[in-house]
Amino acid sequence: MCGRRSKRSLLLCASLSRGRLHDIVCAQRGTRLFFCTMLHRPFIFFGPWILALALGVGFLYALPPFLIKAAVEEEGRFFVLPNLNHLSDDTLYYFPRAREIYDGHSPVDMHFSDYKDTAWFIFPLLPQVVTAGFIWLNAGDVGAAVIGLIFVFGIINFLCFYAVGRVVLRSRLWAVLLASISTMTHAALRIPEAFYDKGVALDIVANMIPILRRPAGELSLVRIDDPLLTMPLYLISFLLLHRFWQRPDTRRALAFGAALGVLTYVYFYYWVMILAIALIAFLYALAMGCRNGSYAGLKPWGTCAAVFGLFFVPHIVNFFLFRSLPGAADYIARKGVETGWGFRTSVYPDYLFYAALGTAAFFLLRRRRPDASEPTVSFSFVAVLLAAMVLLWNTQAIIGFNMEPFHWWKTFAPLLLILTSVVVKEASDRWIYGDGSRRVLYTAMVLLCIFIFAKKTLNAAAFIRPAPDVVRSYSLLASLEKSYEWIRNNLPPEATIISHSLGTSLDLTIYTSANPFFAHPLNTLAPTAMLEKRFAEAHNIMGASADDMTARISGPPFAVPADICPEPCAYDPDRMRDRTAFSFEYRPHETLYAALFNPRLTFDSMRKVSSAPIPPERIRAMREHYDAYRMEPDAFPEHTYLYIGPREQLLSRGRVPAYPEFTVVFANEDVRILRVR
Repeated sequence: MCGRRSKRSLLLCASLSRGRLHDIVCAQRGTRLFFCTMLHRPFIFFGPWILALALGVGFLYALPPFLIKAAVEEEGRFFVLPNLNHLSDDTLYYFPRAREIYDGHSPVDMHFSDYKDTAWFIFPLLPQVVTAGFIWLNAGDVGAAVIGLIFVFGIINFLCFYAVGRVVLRSRLWAVLLASISTMTHAALRIPEAFYDKGVALDIVANMIPILRRPAGELSLVRIDDPLLTMPLYLISFLLLHRFWQRPDTRRALAFGAALGVLTYVYFYYWVMILAIALIAFLYALAMGCRNGSYAGLKPWGTCAAVFGLFFVPHIVNFFLFRSLPGAADYIARKGVETGWGFRTSVYPDYLFYAALGTAAFFLLRRRRPDASEPTVSFSFVAVLLAAMVLLWNTQAIIGFNMEPFHWWKTFAPLLLILTSVVVKEASDRWIYGDGSRRVLYTAMVLLCIFIFAKKTLNAAAFIRPAPDVVRSYSLLASLEKSYEWIRNNLPPEATIISHSLGTSLDLTIYTSANPFFAHPLNTLAPTAMLEKRFAEAHNIMGASADDMTARISGPPFAVPADICPEPCAYDPDRMRDRTAFSFEYRPHETLYAALFNPRLTFDSMRKVSSAPIPPERIRAMREHYDAYRMEPDAFPEHTYLYIGPREQLLSRGRVPAYPEFTVVFANEDVRILRVR
């Protein structure tokens, strides 16, 4: 019922009758036409079937971790997602920052009590705020918060890819296919990698064939922050840029400028990509203005720049605050910066693909089709995008450095998939004639979508009764969770806890409010020399030998034979995850060393920073500090504790000192917590 309204109002509300949304919107007296319109537009744009498909994607994304969580809890263990086996980057970088926000701190207070920072933020702010909000909605249950994020943003990502497809492809079916491939396979993230690794290409194809059973607990876009939380605004910014390119008026300039400004607080590489496209597009518009002798079309670009500037000013202020901090230079070096000058040739397969895509766009998109319809995406827009990609691959040729250039692959991948879809769609419209041929094409597209959804349904069904090794890889002993619960309930939020286990230190930053004595080096602005000293001191305190310490950063993966490890660290697979589950923590070229000491990349080195060996002089300095260090309790801040659990016993080969002078404040079958001060 819409009450007594104008005829137009009644028609608008009636048009929503399929979803019965008008009953909610218009039942209250005084409801305005505006609200009917606001609900009408997205409902008509997506339609009930698309919304149902998006909901299905959300369920397929969230169902595997939900089923695994149920199995873990049925065995009396503690469900941990993220962890170092699954969503490792979230464990290392993103969730510790989100936990800080949830605990009521600035997101820059990155778990190192001696070096609380003064900049507003280090990593882009918005994704961690969203994550903290989901932790709050789930009353601090991180596992449930992750599942909620996966469900909600699985839906949002599907709808965003579909929206882009609807606009640039002008076809619901093509848009559904694009959204299905993007969210259910790795194509939207790894297309460029397929040029170099046939295994990646086969994996993309395998995710479209239901009979190939290789179930995975996380689907393609599931990583938090990026791409699960960052991809939607990237796609929205791209879509608004395209619309602004088509018709640069004031309203579209305002929308695109605001989206680009917000994107600076979401993800660095996506923001730089959209900004590079916009700058080249502006230069193209300027050149066209000079050619035509009219510059009136540049006014919307000025509006766009002004709006973007309003959002960007706080970002610039924060950047200078960050650069003024004593540990900023070390932090940048640990993050990894490629230095050098020259044109990058190592990614020539990418250049060849750009050339092929550009050539196809030149012949297909620069002129009308025989039916006289205008292509939605122009050749000039495709050329601008491809030029931006070449430019960003070679940023070092302009400014002398490039930030971890291997990240450009996943940045370019979704746009390359969209452009490829545009070219393929245009080719099919030009060259496939007759109703029969088109019916065959549409049937094949529908079947492909069905196969993709069937594949992921079978994938989820495989976790109804997950294998024991799957349960262990997503869980910890209940005794460890009991210790974390005790820390949450009994220690001050800023208590310092000493452990030489990276796994324990990361768990503390995610599942408690305590600060680890040895923080992950990308979660603090402490100088590298201080982190190296803390690393040595933690091993000394925990009774690990100097050889064991250096083996973690320079030797083979660390492992302790069970026969030399006395209780309480002797274990079987039913009491703790098997040793291979911990290899990620002990593997020096993966986590610990990579963040502890990252020398700068040399030009055109496409390998990860962590592949370079740690300099011998740094190892020597850590050994010397280890030998000279003597633990003095009074040197520690108030509320400092030792955490002695199975991981610590393993790393120390069962030689953790008893420390009878310290008070045991918590103990169970696997964990002891001692008060130092």
